[in-house]
Amino acid sequence: MHRKAVAILYVVVMAELMSYAVCLPVNGTSDALTFDEFAKIERANLMQYQSAKLAKLEVPNAVTTLTPSEAIAIQSTWLFVYEDKEENGVELFVKLFTEHPDYQALFGYLEGIVGIENIKNVPFLRVHASHVLIYLNTMLESLNDGTILVELLKTLGYTHVGLNLTPEHFDALGPILISLLQEKGGDSFTPFAEKAWLKGWGVMKSVIVGALENGYQLEDGLGY
Repeated sequence: MHRKAVAILYVVVMAELMSYAVCLPVNGTSDALTFDEFAKIERANLMQYQSAKLAKLEVPNAVTTLTPSEAIAIQSTWLFVYEDKEENGVELFVKLFTEHPDYQALFGYLEGIVGIENIKNVPFLRVHASHVLIYLNTMLESLNDGTILVELLKTLGYTHVGLNLTPEHFDALGPILISLLQEKGGDSFTPFAEKAWLKGWGVMKSVIVGALENGYQLEDGLGY
């Protein structure tokens, strides 16, 4: 009976404490939390604690240095863009040309085309834009396979040597891509996802640029 009495007393006390906590004013105001609001805050705190604990156990990829959570954040937010690869691919290029009008000259099929609306309706741009997003999607699907990813990135760098691209062009692409992801992902593109993208794109860009620069050296007979 003694143990049963103690157990009952414990439940009563905890209920009273919970009731008191729920009724406490918030930030010095007279507003009080409802029980559901209190429970929601507690669940959020628990989730943050669990996420922090999980993060400590995550092992970064040896090639990309991305943790599993970062890779998942990149791949999941990318889906908001890739679900309409043609339209969003064109939008990526439109954003690029809006920020850097001189880049239009790199694309022969856009010669003589004036105005963003006219550029958007060029058939070959739509095809090219789709192909760019398809290749980028293949790269992102390989985030957990460093060997394949590096080969894809090097190939991308080498194939752009003949197009007279420079490291600066890929530097410019990063912020444009992040901007598109923010726009399409909305609230799903969290600060954590943005940091993951900045980290991941930085690693991928370094491999692309390395291959690009090596390609130019090979053309000059200096490569190895």
